[in-house]
Amino acid sequence: MRTLSIDVSAVKGEETQDGLLGLLKKLGYRYKTFDCFWDTFGKQSNGLPEGVLVFGNLSTIVMHYEQVRPHDWIASVRERRPYFIGLVRTTLDELYINFTDELVRNSEMRASLCHNLETDFRHCLLKALSCLKPHALIDVRYSPLSRRLWVQFNDGLFCSVFWGWLGLQKEIPHLMLETAVLRDNGAALEILRRNGDILRIDASSVRKCLSVLHSGTSQIGVGNRVRAARSRVGMTQNDLARKTGIPQSNISRIERECHYPRRHTMQRLADALECTPTELLFGE
Repeated sequence: MRTLSIDVSAVKGEETQDGLLGLLKKLGYRYKTFDCFWDTFGKQSNGLPEGVLVFGNLSTIVMHYEQVRPHDWIASVRERRPYFIGLVRTTLDELYINFTDELVRNSEMRASLCHNLETDFRHCLLKALSCLKPHALIDVRYSPLSRRLWVQFNDGLFCSVFWGWLGLQKEIPHLMLETAVLRDNGAALEILRRNGDILRIDASSVRKCLSVLHSGTSQIGVGNRVRAARSRVGMTQNDLARKTGIPQSNISRIERECHYPRRHTMQRLADALECTPTELLFGE
């Protein structure tokens, strides 16, 4: 069993901190405390280990969040992949529950609430540890325009599901892709069939497929494919900028291979160019 890097400095009260550490020991987990997490997170991440498990009163975590610019918070989450467990133990914590939607969203779903250490702690801990595994699924989305499923793994890999590589090409007409959900804390993906049955796919199978696909890919060529798709639909860069909301200067940099678009930008480009992100990424 690996040793967990944890930070409990945002937990109010030494007695509560000791109780939390005692629960970890009772469940058989080894840990190493890391009490300077909040000194660097959102400012610089060079001194932080990856995958810190951060405990704290929800109100304290939200207060730390409000002191950091949103894009700095998101960048730090993506770089170091921590997981936040907010303890709801006081009236002030209860008041801050309304702020958790934005916190969870900007933490890329790497946060959860623990209302009771005696009844909820083990479940929250297992969920957190699952998300700290690099190959665990943390998000699944259905794009109605491209009619594809997109998945994201804990280590940041984000890609469309390639049904042919999974041997499930014939299943697509029988699946309600919009019903896709994560199960077992990211260990599996479940999709409802039109006949009412459920198709279950292990995250490890999806990951293996995507790893094969990515092993021979690079960023080279994306700009050329964006330019070709734009020409195919008869758009200028300014037309594409107006339709996507992406500055024309950024589109120019993408087409000149000076900038590689992130997944959200890629999806917006694909939707405007009447193709799929996979076509722009791989020329599929």
